[in-house]
Amino acid sequence: MKDVERIENWSLDKGFAILLTNGPNYWEGDGEGYDDEAFRIHEGARKSGELAWRNPETKKEDKAESINLSGTYVVKWEHFSMNGEFRYVLFEVKK
Repeated sequence: MKDVERIENWSLDKGFAILLTNGPNYWEGDGEGYDDEAFRIHEGARKSGELAWRNPETKKEDKAESINLSGTYVVKWEHFSMNGEFRYVLFEVKK
C-alpha cells in the first residue's frame, strides 16, 4: 500500500502497483486482531484513508508510521501459476 500511496503522489493521470507472491498469508484470512491489521491485503480487503498501526509501539523500525490513501482500493487476488501457486494483485491508481 506504500507503493500505491507513492503513485498517488506522482504527477500522473494513472499508474499501477502490482504484487506477485506465493505466500498464502497475503491473500488468506482477515487480519483482524493484529497490530498491522490496517496494512493487510487479504482477499476482499478495502483500503482507503489513513492506514495506521493499532499499537504504534509494536511497529517495526523500518515500517511506515502510517499510509494515507486518496483513493479506495479493493483487493482482488488473481491466480498466476509457475511451478507452484502464485497469485498477484494489481492496483490501478488514478488521480
